[in-house]
Amino acid sequence: MGESSPRVLPALVERLEKSPVRPDVIVLDDLQLHGVNPVDGMTVDRLLHLTRTAQVVATIHDSVLDAWRTQASDRQSIGGDPATQSAGLGATAALTSLLTANMNPYHAVLDDAELEVAHANYRRVVRQVEGLDLTRLAEVLAAVQQLELKANLLSSRGGMGAAVIEALVDISILHPEGGSVSLIEAVAQIRFTLIDPNAIWRPEKFETTLDTVLTGVAPRSPHAILTRRSRDRFGILDALVPRIRNASHDLTPLLDLQLDRSAMFATAAWHYRQNQISHTRAWLLKAAQLEDSEAMLHLGIIDWKSGSLDDARNWYLKAAQLGEINAMVRLGFLDEEAGNLDDARNWYLKAAQLEDCVAMVHLGTIDTTAGNLDDARNWYLKAAQLEDTDAMVRLGFLDEEAGNLDDARNWYLKAAQLEDTDAMVRLGFLDEEAGNLDDARNWYLKAAQLEDVHGMLNLGLLEKDAGNLDQSRAWWLKAAELGFVDAMHSLGLLDEEAGASEDARTWWCKAAELEDSDSMINLGHLDEHAGNLDDARNWYLKAAQLQAPYGMFNLGLLDEKAGSLDDARTWYLKAAQLEDTDAMVRLGVLDKEAKSLDDARTWYLKAAQLENTDAMFGLGVLDTEADNLHDARNWYLKAAHLGHPDGMFNLGVLDAEADNLHDARTWYLKAAHLGHPDAMFNLGVLDKEAGNLQDARTWLLKAARLENTDAMYGLGVLDKEAGNLQDARTWLLKAARLENTDAMFGLGVLDTEAGNLHDALTWYQKGAHLDHPGAMFNLGVIEADAGNLDAARTWWAQAANFGEASASDALDSLRRESD
Repeated sequence: MGESSPRVLPALVERLEKSPVRPDVIVLDDLQLHGVNPVDGMTVDRLLHLTRTAQVVATIHDSVLDAWRTQASDRQSIGGDPATQSAGLGATAALTSLLTANMNPYHAVLDDAELEVAHANYRRVVRQVEGLDLTRLAEVLAAVQQLELKANLLSSRGGMGAAVIEALVDISILHPEGGSVSLIEAVAQIRFTLIDPNAIWRPEKFETTLDTVLTGVAPRSPHAILTRRSRDRFGILDALVPRIRNASHDLTPLLDLQLDRSAMFATAAWHYRQNQISHTRAWLLKAAQLEDSEAMLHLGIIDWKSGSLDDARNWYLKAAQLGEINAMVRLGFLDEEAGNLDDARNWYLKAAQLEDCVAMVHLGTIDTTAGNLDDARNWYLKAAQLEDTDAMVRLGFLDEEAGNLDDARNWYLKAAQLEDTDAMVRLGFLDEEAGNLDDARNWYLKAAQLEDVHGMLNLGLLEKDAGNLDQSRAWWLKAAELGFVDAMHSLGLLDEEAGASEDARTWWCKAAELEDSDSMINLGHLDEHAGNLDDARNWYLKAAQLQAPYGMFNLGLLDEKAGSLDDARTWYLKAAQLEDTDAMVRLGVLDKEAKSLDDARTWYLKAAQLENTDAMFGLGVLDTEADNLHDARNWYLKAAHLGHPDGMFNLGVLDAEADNLHDARTWYLKAAHLGHPDAMFNLGVLDKEAGNLQDARTWLLKAARLENTDAMYGLGVLDKEAGNLQDARTWLLKAARLENTDAMFGLGVLDTEAGNLHDALTWYQKGAHLDHPGAMFNLGVIEADAGNLDAARTWWAQAANFGEASASDALDSLRRESD
C-alpha cells in the first residue's frame, strides 16, 4: 500500500474478512496518511486485526509518532477523567503504546557505508519476499537531502517560490493526505501577499513554480518536493516534511479561507500540539460558528484545562444540545466533581441512552460509591457488552472484592484479550496472590511490553523479592523514564537499602518535582536523620500542602520532640481529620500525659474503630491503670489478634499476675516470635524460676542481643550464681552502660564481695543517683560501718521512701540505739 488515505483501512479489514486468501505481508507505508479517526482511520483494533491476518510492516516518521504521543498524553492528563478517552484531539495512548512497543527505528539520512548496508539488506529481503519492492524507500532516503536544499533555496529567494513552499507546508497540516492544485494556489496567494504586500499575483508564475516543485531531483527521478497522492491531490514528500516544517509554523493567516471541517480540525490540532492555545481556539471558534458540535466540545476542554469551568460548561451545553455525546459526558463529569451527583447522573443517563460506554462506566462508579453494587454491575455489564474494557475490569473488581476470584479472572481475561493493560496487571496480581509467580510474571510482562508502568513496577517488585536487584532496577528505570513517580520512589528505596542515600535523594527529588508526597516525606526523613530539621520541616510542609496526612503527622512529631505541644496538637488534628490513625493515637498520648483521660480514650476509640492496633493497646493500658482488667484484656486481645506484639506481651503479663503461667508463656512466645525483647526476657525468667537454666540463658541471650538491659542483668545473675564472676561482670557492665540501675547495684555487690569498697561505692552512688533503693541502702551500710551514722540515716531514709524494707528496719534499729 504505497499510497494510502483515510477510509482505506476499514475497506482492507473488511476485504480480508471476506477473502479466503491471506497475504504473507501487509505494508502500511506512511502510516499517518491513514489518519487516526476511529471511524475510518488507524486504530488499535484495526492494526491488531491486520496482524492476526499477516505480518505487518508500517512506516511512520519520528516527528509524527512524537506528535501522536503528545496528543495521547493530552487526552489522558485531564485528572483521570475517563471521558477524555473519547474526547481528545488525535491519537490514543493504546495506539502509540502499541507502535512504540514494536518500533524498529532507522535514520532518514544514510551515509555511504549505511547505503551499502541498506542495499545489501534490500537484496536479501527481496530474495525472501517475492514481489515486495522496497526501492521506493531507498530512493527517498537518498533524495531527501537534495530536496531539502532545493526547498530552502526557493524559500530564501522570497516571492512566489517562498509563497509556494509556505503553502505546501500549510497543506501538509491542513490535509496530510494532500490538497488540490486550486487549494494550493489559494493558500499560496495568501502567503504571497504576506511576503510582499505590494507585489502582483501572477498565475503563470505560480504554475511555473508548481512545475519546479513537481520536478524530480534528477532526470527520471520520481522524487520531488511535491508528489502526487491521488488523481487530484498533491502533498510534500513525507520524508521532507519534518525537515522544512518547524513547530512555530502559524496558520492563523488562513482563518478567512473557506476550508472544510477536517482542515479546520487538523489546523486546530497542529496549534494545540505546539501549545499555541490562542491559535487553537481561533480555529475551533471558526468551526463552532458553523454549528460544529465537536469544535464546541474541544473549546470546552480548553476552558476546563485552564480552570474556566463556567465557560467550559457553556460550550459543553451548546455541544450537547447538538447531540454531542462526549459533551454530555463531560457535563456529567463537571457535576460529579462539584458533588452534584443527581445532575451528573442525568447527563450520564442521556449519554448512556446513546450507547456511550464512558457514561455507563461513570454511572456504575456512582452506584458503586453509593453501595448500590447490583445497579453498578448492570451498568458495567451494558458497557462490557459493547466491548468496553474499562467496564470489564470494573466487573472484575466487583467480583474480586466479593471473593468470586474465578469470575473476576474471566472478566480480566476478556479485557486482556482486547489489550487492556489494567486487566493484565490484575491477572498478574491474582496469580501472585495465589503463588503462581511465573504466570504473574507473564501477565506483568505483557502489560509492560505495551508500556504499562504498573506492569513494569510489579515486575520490578517480583525481581526484588527474588533477590534480582539489577533486573528490578532495570524495570523501574523504564517506568521512571515514562514519568511514573511510583517507580522513582521505588528506585529511591532501593538505593537507600543499599546505603546510597544521595542516590536515593536524587530519585526522590525527581518524584517530588512531580508532586509525589511519599517521596517528599522520605526526603524529610533523610534530612531529619541527618539533623537538618529545618530542611526536614520544609519537605513535610510540602507534603502536607498536598493533603498528605503523614506529612502533617511528621510535622506534629517534630513539634512534639521540640516541646511545642500546642503546634504538635494542631498538626495531629489536621492529619486526624484526614483519618490518619497514627495522628489520633498521638493525640490520645498527649491527652493521657495531660491527665485528660476521657479525651485520650475518645481519640484511642476513633483510631481503634479504624483498626489501629496501637490505639487498641492504648485503650488496654488505660483500662489496666483503671484496674478494669476485663476490658483491658479485651483490648489487648483485639490488638494481639491483629499481630500487635505489645498486646500479646501485656496479655502474658496479665496471665502471669493471675498465676496462669501456661497461658502467660503462650502469649510471651507469640510476642517473642515477633521480636519482642521484653517477652523474651520474661520467658527467660519463667524458665529460671522453673529451674530450666539452659533455656533461660537462651531466651535472655536473644533479648540481650536486642539491647534489653534487664536480660543482660539476668545473664549476669546467672553467671554469678554459676561462679563465673568475670562473665557476670561483663554482662553487668554492658547493662550498666545502658543505664540499668540493677546492673550498677550488681557491680557494686561484686566489688563489695571482692573487697573493692572504693569501686563498690562508685557503682552504688551511680545507682542511687538514678533512684535505685538497694544502692541507697548499701551506701547507708558503708557509711554506718565507717561510723558516719548521719550519712547512713540520710541514705536509708531515701531508700525507705522508695519502699526498701531493709532501710526501714535499719532506721528503726538506729532509733532504738539512740533511745
